[in-house]
Amino acid sequence: MSFLLVLLAIMVKQGTLGKAINTLIGPYIAYGDRFFMCEPNLPSKWYIRASHFNPQKPKELQVLTGNATFAIPYDDGCWGVYEANNTPVDWTFPNVPVMPYGHYRLRALFGNKSEMANGCWAVHCYVIPKPE
Repeated sequence: MSFLLVLLAIMVKQGTLGKAINTLIGPYIAYGDRFFMCEPNLPSKWYIRASHFNPQKPKELQVLTGNATFAIPYDDGCWGVYEANNTPVDWTFPNVPVMPYGHYRLRALFGNKSEMANGCWAVHCYVIPKPE
């Protein structure tokens, strides 16, 4: 019985009026949703906010606001601060033309090999199909 339903669905194409959406892999748009620290007690911190992604205008760049402070424990005067004030970001990766669509969590733990970690930063990001 199920074989007949599948065969019938393949043969009758009148009800399909929209385009097919590839739900696995293909050209994509990536955008970040939430930027946070994995472990808040480490010395390197970031406080980044991203503008909301607008699916009606997918080619608009996302804007980041906030700062990132890098603490390097080699000496007392070695601190680095990067500020982003309404900085547009293009999340394209030219060496990666296709990616699996979905929701990803990127976690970066960094520091000196011989000592404990300096920071742990994470971001929730999404990869969606690129419109025509």
